Amino acid sequence: MFNSIEKENLSKRIIGAIKNHILQNGLMPGDRLATEREMAEAFGMSRASVREAVKILEAIGVLEARPKHGISVREFDPQALIKYLSFIPSINKKTIIEMYELRRAVDIGIVEMVIERVTEDQLESDAEGVKTSCRVLHARLGVSLCDLRSNRKSGDSGSWTGGC
Repeated sequence: MFNSIEKENLSKRIIGAIKNHILQNGLMPGDRLATEREMAEAFGMSRASVREAVKILEAIGVLEARPKHGISVREFDPQALIKYLSFIPSINKKTIIEMYELRRAVDIGIVEMVIERVTEDQLESDAEGVKTSCRVLHARLGVSLCDLRSNRKSGDSGSWTGGC
């Protein structure tokens, strides 16, 4: 299940091994991991080292460990991570604003990519869902679907006007 780990930077290495296990096995929120004892045996480490790594991953919202239920992958909650970013001295208001701006740019980029690839049939088949998405897009990013659609490479904004 897990590969053995060298005894350098134990908690960091165990965190990396758990992360790799989650990604390689496509684990989703709610999926259970091995017990601390099983992981300790697989890694060739003490349960205390595994417990420390699990506690770190719990603190940032990646895992959830409950007595009698075991360790499971948790639904990502960005607020859990943001809460702990305030402890990092190098993170200040400017850094947070830059992170927000980066997130906004990525979100808009994804929306633009979807708009370039979506067909009129797809838009019309889920018109109500598209209208809802347009409202959310405008409320969160201050961008309208029509603004983005008018910038399509083809230059053709098409006949669909839902949400505009």
